[in-house]
Amino acid sequence: MSHVSDVIICLSPGEEIDDNATTPPIQEINKYLMAQNRGELKKVDDYAGGYKAVQAAVWMGAFNHLDIPEFLNVVKAQQWEGREIVQVFIKDEHEKTFTPRSI
Repeated sequence: MSHVSDVIICLSPGEEIDDNATTPPIQEINKYLMAQNRGELKKVDDYAGGYKAVQAAVWMGAFNHLDIPEFLNVVKAQQWEGREIVQVFIKDEHEKTFTPRSI
């Protein structure tokens, strides 16, 4: 039986350190997720509509049986350039809305 948690992480574009949009904290989070056999976060801001570039880096994923407190600890443990700007939203399978989570 599955239990899906949807995750959105919004970052300042300043977290990306090169032309390939490399984001070391996201790479580390993805290593954790892959080690847990959960998949990985994908960058989605390039798919937004409108005539202008989105002024944020947005990463998303849907994960089965995600240990949310452990995941948040992994996110908190990262060396963010602008920790105060990082936003994490999670919607667990039976919730109706996303909930902002503190890091």
